[in-house]
Amino acid sequence: AEEAEFSAFKYCNSPVGISENHFPSFDFSIFPNPSNGTFSIHYNARENSKAEIEIYNLVGENILKKQVSLIAGQNEFQFNEKLSSGSYFVRIKLNKDYFISEKLIILD
Repeated sequence: AEEAEFSAFKYCNSPVGISENHFPSFDFSIFPNPSNGTFSIHYNARENSKAEIEIYNLVGENILKKQVSLIAGQNEFQFNEKLSSGSYFVRIKLNKDYFISEKLIILD
């Protein structure tokens, strides 16, 4: 049987009932994944904006935080990090109330 994994999380500190049109898109990927520490993050933004890319280990410790500028359309950010083998979460914080997250696996 084929397994499916939903790896995007969203957090919104807003009242219930807000139209989905107010939320950024989920067009976010990491390649290659698994990685040896060299990987690219791809995000398709609806508009120009600022964002923060963060990497967390499985116990919630922040490993990396990087401020980036997004342009409307496809964005690519390259990383070459010395991370220990294991699982991590890469989070793009799009504004103070909203983020998306993907799982990253690092192999030696």
